[in-house]
Amino acid sequence: MARRRICPDCGNEYSGIVHHWRGSNCQEPKYSDKQIKIIEALLLGDGTIYKRDGCTALFQIGSSEKEFLNHLQEKFGVLAGRVTLSETAEQIAERNSSDSVDCCQDHYKLRLVANEQINTLYEKWYDGGEKSIPEGITLSDEMFRYWYACDGSLRNKKNTRPTAGISNVSLNDATVERLMRNVGELTDTSGSWYVFTTESGQKILNRTKPLPGYEYKWNR
Repeated sequence: MARRRICPDCGNEYSGIVHHWRGSNCQEPKYSDKQIKIIEALLLGDGTIYKRDGCTALFQIGSSEKEFLNHLQEKFGVLAGRVTLSETAEQIAERNSSDSVDCCQDHYKLRLVANEQINTLYEKWYDGGEKSIPEGITLSDEMFRYWYACDGSLRNKKNTRPTAGISNVSLNDATVERLMRNVGELTDTSGSWYVFTTESGQKILNRTKPLPGYEYKWNR
């Protein structure tokens, strides 16, 4: 059953919140500080902000884990759009010239309401046009939790306990390493992998709750 979409200001149901705000006297809510921190954590991972000339910046995140996007939708409430299918497993297999669709999963996306706060984040994170970690950003356990859901994994080696790490393929390497070292002790920073020691990784995973759809990344 589809979720009823109710304006928190007037209590009326709406189909599109932005159109509802523009056609009423309802007060448009703002992102809370906690929600902004979640957005920044997602920007460390799979989140993206798009901005066209003359338009308000728009945040979007995609994932094959629909349950995770449903969780984010609940977190952002009226400021989140619907979780929608962006590409089927069959389409992904065809695009990648794969002989088997079994190796692919449906991909979903979630967009957040565009406003001046997202514009500010765009200016902060896309100063040179490319996404880059801003100077001075700090990483709380809660922010790490969302980043790890996007880009983290447990590395399994024979006869050893799994070790938690982050894969960084596009962001500033030195800043990623600094953020990771603020969270725990690293044992490997080779290539695009930043891996905690076994003990340090266990500690950070023990003090952060698994996120829906990504429980396996906490399965120690």
